[in-house]
Amino acid sequence: MPPAVSVLGHDVDSITLSEAADWLLARCAAGGPPGLLVTLNPEIIVQARTDAALDGALKAAALTVADGIGVVWAARRAGHVLPGRVPGVDLVGHALERGGSGLRVFFLGAKPGVAERAAAAAHARWGTDIAGSRHGYFDRRADAAEA
Repeated sequence: MPPAVSVLGHDVDSITLSEAADWLLARCAAGGPPGLLVTLNPEIIVQARTDAALDGALKAAALTVADGIGVVWAARRAGHVLPGRVPGVDLVGHALERGGSGLRVFFLGAKPGVAERAAAAAHARWGTDIAGSRHGYFDRRADAAEA
């Protein structure tokens, strides 16, 4: 993999959508420890400036790609050329399509019902094995009561 470039204090891997999908699928197939893949956009960079936990998580990521065009432009202004955007939604779709029924995936996030519909669509379209799904709204007290 080409060396990462520094964009506004964050290392961004200089890879294409297809290369990112290759990395993701290889990581899933390896069965090793989990790793964080960050699809970096300007909003996340701004948030990380005042959120130390987020900043630390971003810097500990196993792979960081340029989700937003603002990240690509900022890299260019710093003298680096990235091959283009790697939008998270496109990356997931590409990986699900290529992985097909060989992938077992848990869908997490969004409003109630959205992750469930996305999981059903992935199963219907690509045969993805669905491990489960959950919306992205968490309430520590309610979640503790459910456990």
